Amino acid sequence: MDDLRPTMPGRAVRWVRPEGIHLTLKFLGDVSSDALPDIKAATENATAGIGSISLRAEGLGCFPNMKRPRVLWIGLKGQLDALRSLRDQVEEQVSPLGYPTEKRPFNPHLTLGRVKSSNIREVSAIGKAVEATTIGEVAGWTAKSVSIMQSTLRPDGAIYAALATYNL
Repeated sequence: MDDLRPTMPGRAVRWVRPEGIHLTLKFLGDVSSDALPDIKAATENATAGIGSISLRAEGLGCFPNMKRPRVLWIGLKGQLDALRSLRDQVEEQVSPLGYPTEKRPFNPHLTLGRVKSSNIREVSAIGKAVEATTIGEVAGWTAKSVSIMQSTLRPDGAIYAALATYNL
């Protein structure tokens, strides 16, 4: 992020705080406290028997694309088949609880920033800057747990708190 930030126009991107960078397997949205025990049980079932997963952060991209970037991200490499299997298990377990299966293909990534500018020139410059930036492996790690996270949205970015954690 420190290398990418200077290539962006002005304050066109709201950067994610480093402590807020995370990999989302399933976004649930607003969840009532009554639903939490079932979500915890579903997540525990989904993670049972799944071992740790080796991952590395590598390569930049934008959602939805480089011409209209809204989200800047770093991609993930490594044991992606195992990661997809874990994601599929989570989907399978929480779907019957009223959280529909995601229709979009799973694109594992870590969000670095969100484009807040609507200025066409700035948005175009952001896409071009990402396209022109080549990065190799930034970090590698072994994912050893999955957490159910609560996010509290604030003007300066979301604050995350783990509600439950399950070992892989």
